[in-house]
Amino acid sequence: ATTVLMDQAKTVSATFSLNSYSLSVQTGVGGSVSGDGNFSHGALANISATPDIGYSFSGWSGSGIDDNTSAATTVLMDQTKTVGATFSLNSYPLSVLAGVGGSVSGDGNFSHGSLPIIRATPDVGYLFYGWSGDGVTNPLVSSTTVLMEQARSVSATFFQKSYALSVFAGSGGSASGDGNFSHGSFASIEAVADEGHTFTGWTGSGVTDGNALSTTVLMDQNQSVTATFSRNAYTLRVYPGLGGNATGDGNFSHGSFASIEATPYEGYRFNGWSGMGVSEPTAVATSVLMNQDRLVSATFAPLRHLLTLSAESGGSVSGDGNFSHASLAAIEAIPHTGYVFSKWEGSGISDPQSPSTYVLMDQNRSLVASFELKPIGTNLLISHSSPIRGGTTTGGGSYPEDQTASITASPALGYRFTGWTGEGIVDPNLANTSVTMSEDRNLTANFSLNSYDLNLSATNGGSVSGAGRFEHGTSQAIIATPLPGYSFSGWSGQGLLAPSASSTTVSMTEERNVTANFTVNFYDLNLFATSGGSVSGTGRFEHGTS
Repeated sequence: ATTVLMDQAKTVSATFSLNSYSLSVQTGVGGSVSGDGNFSHGALANISATPDIGYSFSGWSGSGIDDNTSAATTVLMDQTKTVGATFSLNSYPLSVLAGVGGSVSGDGNFSHGSLPIIRATPDVGYLFYGWSGDGVTNPLVSSTTVLMEQARSVSATFFQKSYALSVFAGSGGSASGDGNFSHGSFASIEAVADEGHTFTGWTGSGVTDGNALSTTVLMDQNQSVTATFSRNAYTLRVYPGLGGNATGDGNFSHGSFASIEATPYEGYRFNGWSGMGVSEPTAVATSVLMNQDRLVSATFAPLRHLLTLSAESGGSVSGDGNFSHASLAAIEAIPHTGYVFSKWEGSGISDPQSPSTYVLMDQNRSLVASFELKPIGTNLLISHSSPIRGGTTTGGGSYPEDQTASITASPALGYRFTGWTGEGIVDPNLANTSVTMSEDRNLTANFSLNSYDLNLSATNGGSVSGAGRFEHGTSQAIIATPLPGYSFSGWSGQGLLAPSASSTTVSMTEERNVTANFTVNFYDLNLFATSGGSVSGTGRFEHGTS
């Protein structure tokens, strides 16, 4: 406002100028701005905000701003203005994933540029392999960081541990199954025994069934297992047959040679060995190959001696032949008409003065019977034995007319007296009797072989045949037959030729009681498993076991 001096007509003019205002555009952390300057009143000044990397525009502060949330907007300039742009640091999600075999930690939301820690923990039996995904500082380390400059997804991978299995075999067999196996797996192993050996078990840790030929090993570490074996032991039974002794029985390792020896009794000779595996069956001392249970018998035969009889003029003789050692051979001298027996000449004679007597056959013998003329006025008594080997008689000779002569019949071993035949005998049924010598007498003492019962029995597991009643001196055949699942294990009793043979003979010189022995068979049960499983139940079992 002012004044004008009015001293004349005046024209005055008022002039105006448009106001100009300054605009100050400010920025916070995280970005830059533009648009500050001087602007006329009423102008709309353009402003813009540009966030830095990792930041976002949050808004404008100040008056006159057309759109506070827009990074590019205008400001109404009706006065001096100051406006400010604000920015916020970006936040990104971190997803941390785990593959099979472990666990992870570290996921969440993190500011731009931060380095959050991530961790991978393998399960038992697994190892950390590495991280996959962008931004991982060290992908090969289980505990590392991730640079968060955007949303991230990382994964930890794991791999299963692998262990070495060493499978060894002791002496007597072989074993298989070694290799490399994943943690927690069950590796199949198998043992095979050599001939003559038996598997006895596994040593080492992790074996599912230490007694099974085929089993598995838990692979939770490096493992070393060994199959053990033992050499089989077999029983050797050595039986002496009739007439001697035999030694050598016992228990022996597979493949060994067990020594056996036979000793004949006096009057016997060794005849040979019966049974399998004998190295030299005709040798008194030999060996047996022990690759299974064995039964062998030493057999013997009695020595035999030749008895030769001859007669001088005046009679005849009977009773010669071959006889077992130490047996008593009955001999008889028979005078011709007009002669009487005188004596026997030779050794081993029981009674050289008796026409009917015995000879001890412990060697070859040669005997001579001599005779002499019958005295005048006497009658001749001749006594025979029937059969000649059935016994002897006494009383033969020459006697005065009508004299009573005593006669005796003595049966040989295995015989019995059955009666006299002939005339003038007081009691023909008595072995000791008499005869009236009113004339020449020719008498016979009769003998019969004894008979004996052979009783056979069997233990559980078989049957026998051959029992009955048999004459003295018979070699009776007997047979033992095992049932299925059983084996013959020998005879017990006396008089057996070969006690270890299932088919043999018994010498019937007396009553006999003989038993056939049987044993149940045992079998090995071996179980094997293919890949993918294990088995149990191996062992050695009796026949018929379920």
